Amino acid sequence: MTYGLLFDFPIESKSEYKFINSSTELESKLSSYLTADEIGLDIETTGLDPYKDQIRLLQLSSRDAPNLLIDAYAINNWIDLLKPLFKSSAIKIIHNAKFELKFFYHLGIDIKGVIFDTMLASQLLAAGHQLKHKLSDLVERYLSIEMDKSEQKSDWNQLELRPSQLAYASNDVEYLIPLYDKLRLELRHNKMRKVAKLEFDTVHAVAQMELAGFGLDRQRLDQYQNQLAVEHQKLEAEIINQLGPINVNSPKQLKEALFKVGIVLDGTNREALNQHAELPVIFNILEYRKIEQLKSTYGEKLTSSLHPITGRLHSDYFQLGTNTGRMSCREPNIQSIVNGELRNCFRPEPGYKLIVVDYSQIELRILAGMAQDFKMIEALNQGIDLHKLTASIVTQKAMDEISKDEREIAKTLNFGLVYGAGIDNLAKHLQQKGLMVNRSEMEEFKQRFLKRFIGVALYIKKATKGRKYEIRTLSGRRKEFPPDKFGHRKSASYTEKLNTPIQGSAADIAKLGLYKVYQVLKGTKGKLVAFIHDEVVVEIPTEQAEELLPQIEQALKEAGQYYLSNVEISLSANICDSWMEKSA
Repeated sequence: MTYGLLFDFPIESKSEYKFINSSTELESKLSSYLTADEIGLDIETTGLDPYKDQIRLLQLSSRDAPNLLIDAYAINNWIDLLKPLFKSSAIKIIHNAKFELKFFYHLGIDIKGVIFDTMLASQLLAAGHQLKHKLSDLVERYLSIEMDKSEQKSDWNQLELRPSQLAYASNDVEYLIPLYDKLRLELRHNKMRKVAKLEFDTVHAVAQMELAGFGLDRQRLDQYQNQLAVEHQKLEAEIINQLGPINVNSPKQLKEALFKVGIVLDGTNREALNQHAELPVIFNILEYRKIEQLKSTYGEKLTSSLHPITGRLHSDYFQLGTNTGRMSCREPNIQSIVNGELRNCFRPEPGYKLIVVDYSQIELRILAGMAQDFKMIEALNQGIDLHKLTASIVTQKAMDEISKDEREIAKTLNFGLVYGAGIDNLAKHLQQKGLMVNRSEMEEFKQRFLKRFIGVALYIKKATKGRKYEIRTLSGRRKEFPPDKFGHRKSASYTEKLNTPIQGSAADIAKLGLYKVYQVLKGTKGKLVAFIHDEVVVEIPTEQAEELLPQIEQALKEAGQYYLSNVEISLSANICDSWMEKSA
């Protein structure tokens, strides 16, 4: 949708279109669109950034009228003229609606009615398949038409658009309604209309969140980076003092130096080093590498990602970033930031607070609900610490006698069952944390757990029995396991059979919660600024924080109760001056 091509490619419009460059003409042509049930909508822009770039052209399509190409440069009041259309109950069919919505929201345009996002619909239907989802991919796959996209990156920032550009723009909306017809039938046939509605609603929240961005205190970040550099140099000096003059970043030199001081390792990866983490030199090496990773991942990358106009981080969220339905994000990936000191750099603007709310143990609540294990449900509904209860069951001790390490072992067991982890992997995970539990002990713990929670035991047995070629979540979200290129059908693995429905259902709940919070914030100065799997971060004026916190909590609880009617939804909620305070 941007940049410059020198040649006018001979693209032809596949249908009739009308180029509109006057207010009078736009008013006269809009009447048939205002009564339409479905409208195809697209924009061409001078770039990808709503803060730096502009809408050059708006394209509309309907079933009964020519496509309209509206010149946003020539018609100064196009927003006012199109408001009735934006507010109409017509279904707005858009490909990758997040892009359009960010530009609209930046201009103060609110889109009413249902959005049908053809990209999200295609991604939902294809979860588990290796398919592409650009508009041209969908048009070829569903309509058997090859689109000419040669004008996509042409220069749209010019007063007069070439006929080839106009034809290209017309084609971009021409196929939206035919795609809608095909995709809607596919969603209905596959019983996925509810989850599609969930995704189409969620795109509003995601667009607003990306546009708002997350505040980052540059001065604090610089201080943090300097602190990391000092600690890094100090650890490097200590390691060299312990092992001699070596390149600490060289696995070969490190292994040889460790051998010389009597530490024999098969390798120097984290797994090998963790087996000797109690030794001072190994501890220093592990800490050195941790800081090295923090420096490389979150040092200059965060600074360079700050927006030149807003001074904030505007991450790019992928609403269907995984086949289970969980979101992912990049540029930067704030979902992977767990370090407290780094989170301390994320702060609201002056006069504002952060509200940070996350679902507590949501995967275990989903497991209890899916399994209808009434003992586990009862414990959760009574607010009992499930990890401590599990520790009490497997160690056969009273709950008030459970140590911190025993609770950590139980926590690993609980989540290991959710994720379908094997006994060896559970023991290895605990070993990395410095907790030594042998295989036979872990197996005995697991059996005691399953004997107590019979509903969970029966659910695991049923969920993992036989071959499964598709898995569903509570919303009806589907992940398929299609044949390979040789036609061989591959079943879901043991881990996938357990993890996919639970992780996917957690995504269902969190997305519904995100959308409900977005609705709560409409009409206020509050805005969504980050989403981390089961955690929602809102930036709100200080004077509104106490008032809106209960409404935000209620919205998130309602989302959980929608899918888990007999399981109490527990939240952790904080009003903060920094993201770090959430975990304090």
